Amino acid sequence: MKLLQKKITLFLIFLVMGFNYCWAQLPTVKTSVSNNSILIGEQFQLKVEAVFAGAANRLNWINLPDSLQHFELIEKSKADSIYTNDQLTGVTQTFTLTSFDSGKWNLPVARVNIDPVKDDSTYNFFSDSIPINVSFSVSDTTAQLRDIKPLYEVSDKWPLWYWIAGGVSILILIALLVWLFRYWKKKRSAVGFKSKNNPFDEAMQQLDALKKYNLSDAADIKLLHSKLVTIFTGFLTANYNANHLNKTTGDLLIVLKSLEASAETVTKMASSLRCADAVKFAKYLPAPVDSENCLQVIKETIIRLHQKQTAKPA
Repeated sequence: MKLLQKKITLFLIFLVMGFNYCWAQLPTVKTSVSNNSILIGEQFQLKVEAVFAGAANRLNWINLPDSLQHFELIEKSKADSIYTNDQLTGVTQTFTLTSFDSGKWNLPVARVNIDPVKDDSTYNFFSDSIPINVSFSVSDTTAQLRDIKPLYEVSDKWPLWYWIAGGVSILILIALLVWLFRYWKKKRSAVGFKSKNNPFDEAMQQLDALKKYNLSDAADIKLLHSKLVTIFTGFLTANYNANHLNKTTGDLLIVLKSLEASAETVTKMASSLRCADAVKFAKYLPAPVDSENCLQVIKETIIRLHQKQTAKPA
């Protein structure tokens, strides 16, 4: 009888331990995005959530860098704590991203470490590598089908007015090409700057004039970053006698490298030019200190290029 009671007692103890183990909350990390398909420059949200027993664990949260491969970090919210019955049970944070590279790209993996307080072991979790499709436009699948029209004979003889219209069009095209050539030849040496100052002085004057803009106003922010790029490309165009006005950010960085700019200068210019692209295409509004930093970086770059050029022997 005593042996039976002992077996029943042991069984109940193991049953309670197993129940507690099953209901113990193991740490988990969840990753989700607001949209898997976006247009170029469109923003989407990446949400990372960690669930754990707050009193029994220490959390080492992720640190997502500002520059990611194929993606740009626009904004990140504060890490919010999740409480259940006044107990910390999780942390969540939302990141706003965008992309200017068309294609299907996977979000980079970020690590989250959870250290149990009473154990030397560490839970290493990684956010999901979610695929994001970046495209130029969404195809229209709602267009109605059109009826197939029957074949009809086409005459191989052109009406007289066809010939007259063709001849007039050719004359107009020739006249337009001649005018464009003369205009380009006349303005080639003065592209980008209309004053009599040299390109460096003109660029410095225009950059100083940008300090009057209100960096808390959305319209002034957009205008400032647009003019920053225009001033820089105008300086390159007039100073090096080559048209750089319509160059992309990638093309301008290649030009800087060809001018033997330092790696630090190229890196800072890449950040400033991409910030201008985000303001122009993604309606991103940077903080006033970021806009001032972009202006200062472009000003210092123009000064270094001018010093390098004037230091060369004539």
